[in-house]
Amino acid sequence: GGQRLIDIFAQLPRGDVRLAVAGHLYTAADMRACLEAGADIVALGRAAITNHNVPLLVAANPDFSMRELPVSRAVLDSEGLGESFINYMAGWKGFVEE
Repeated sequence: GGQRLIDIFAQLPRGDVRLAVAGHLYTAADMRACLEAGADIVALGRAAITNHNVPLLVAANPDFSMRELPVSRAVLDSEGLGESFINYMAGWKGFVEE
């Protein structure tokens, strides 16, 4: 009905159940928007993979944006990812530079 899913779920009676939001959260503004809409938690994927310290980066910079994709294997290595995980991530179209 034209509503965002977060708006629907945030209005539901949840008792002690926390609302987590994930998917396409690439900037501090994206994360703030979810929390402001009623999410209790943001779950990060790509932003956290490409920036292991993303919470600190967001806290220090309200305009934070994750690294541009694709990223090099060297960047992922510097972020602490193992070779097997980097190889796995290389299977995600547009994530790892060829």
